[in-house]
Amino acid sequence: MRQCYDEKNISKADILAKVTLYPTAQGGRESATPSDKFGCLCVVNGVHFDCRLLLAGIGALRPGQSVTVPIKFLDADTAKNFIGVGTRFFLREVKIIGEGEVEKLLFN
Repeated sequence: MRQCYDEKNISKADILAKVTLYPTAQGGRESATPSDKFGCLCVVNGVHFDCRLLLAGIGALRPGQSVTVPIKFLDADTAKNFIGVGTRFFLREVKIIGEGEVEKLLFN
């Protein structure tokens, strides 16, 4: 699992999480994410939060890939009430495209 995230992104992030994008054949994306950041929904126990995976230093994520990535929530004040270390979540676009688990809380 790659862990070469940009330290500048850590200061912007709300959590650090292990993320896996599902392979295309298992319902994942058709192509890689953008290389700098990727916007999607983070689904925690049925509650949806708009988030950004901060990919500078990591690069584009491809279907089937697993990586530790900093994540920023657009509504961090609400999200932090639902998230703790070990919380599992799904990543969603039109459909579920991956999953993850929170490794570290970074909320300010």
